Amino acid sequence: DDNLSHETGKRGPVWSWNEWDPLEEVIVGNVNGATVPPFTVEVKTNTHAKHWEFFRKHGGKSFPEAHLKKANAEIEEFCNILKHEGVEVKRPDYVDFSQVYQT
Repeated sequence: DDNLSHETGKRGPVWSWNEWDPLEEVIVGNVNGATVPPFTVEVKTNTHAKHWEFFRKHGGKSFPEAHLKKANAEIEEFCNILKHEGVEVKRPDYVDFSQVYQT
């Protein structure tokens, strides 16, 4: 089976058979604790100039509460739509986005 881990012989928690079967289960993240990326050259290159001041002002800090409130409302409605369609929606635990990513 292509979805089995070669190390453990166990199926991973996330996988799919194909691209066209109905969606049965999905993980939908959240924005709680999300921080604005620092205004680095990468952000500047990939962001329209009209948004640069926002990144200069908020980079490395939490998103403004109004942004988080709107994003959470949209995500919750998206989850409601998925559930209404019979999809099992899983939500992750809180993540502190201010922590540096490590492997």
